Formats: sequence, C-alpha cells, structure tokens
Amino acid sequence: MVRTMLGLLAVTCAPHASAQDAAADRPAAGLIADLTACRALAVDAERLVCLDRAAAALVDAQAANEVVLVDRAAVRDAKRAVFGFSLPRISLFEGGARDEAEEQIRSITGTLAQVRPFSRGLHLLVLEDGSQWQTTEARTNYFPRAGDPVTITAGALGSYNARVDGARSMQVKRIN
Repeated sequence: MVRTMLGLLAVTCAPHASAQDAAADRPAAGLIADLTACRALAVDAERLVCLDRAAAALVDAQAANEVVLVDRAAVRDAKRAVFGFSLPRISLFEGGARDEAEEQIRSITGTLAQVRPFSRGLHLLVLEDGSQWQTTEARTNYFPRAGDPVTITAGALGSYNARVDGARSMQVKRIN
C-alpha cells in the first residue's frame, strides 16, 4: 500500500517538477512572453506599467547573464568559426522563422597563413583566421604556399573540399 502511494505521488509530482525545470532553463521565453502579454492590454496606463515591469525584468536578467542578446552578425561570425567541426544539432544559432538554408554556411574563403607538409603528399593548411585543415588525399606533385587564396566548401556526407589558388580541389578535414 505504501509503495503504491509513493508511486502515485511520484507520478503526480513529476510533470510539475519537469515543467518548473523547463521554465527555469528558459528564462528568456518567459520574459518575452511577459512583454508580449503587456502589448495586449487595452488601457494605456496598465500597458505602460506592465511594459515597465517587463522591461526592468529583461534588463535585470541581462545584467545577471541569464539572457544574452546576440545580433545576426555575431551569429554569422560564430557559424564561420565552427565551420568544419562535427557539432550536434542544437538551436543555439537558430531563431525566428527564417529559412534555415539561407542561414547555413556552405563555404568559407580565406588566405593560407602557413602550410606544413606531412609525409606522403599530405599537408596541414593553416588559414589566417587560425583554423587548421589537414588534407586527406595525397598530392605528391602539388605544393600550396602561404599567401595563396583558399576556398573550403562543404561536400557530401560531412566531407569538405579545399581549392587552393584555383587548382583542383582536394578533400580536407578540420583539426582544430
């Protein structure tokens, strides 16, 4: 009897605890919902008081680092910095109802800052932004040089191709 009551109590309380945890994990959603609710008020004085309260809560949350505001340029720079890494699909860089394909980075262009040859025709390509790419196919008759322009594009099935100074493209992988 006691086990049954404890089981029922756990089942009854679990949804409430998980809903509270979800709300605590997403303070920004609640703050934006509060601002949106204020806009629906018809009386000007009530709307002003509500908006002041909601705006103060948003500013306080930002000051406490609970909410971070990021513009599109910063998101684009962050996506460029992680281009080539195998990352799990998270909604950190996504938002709004914009087309996902429009925001997805398919290639980067830069200049080689350094080239380190490996054995058997492999090379380590270091771009000016600090990203390091290793060739995965041997090219014994090809020697890229620092200062050469490079374009790295996303290929099929998670692969990446580098085209250095207009030469034939070669497969590469990001290593840092």
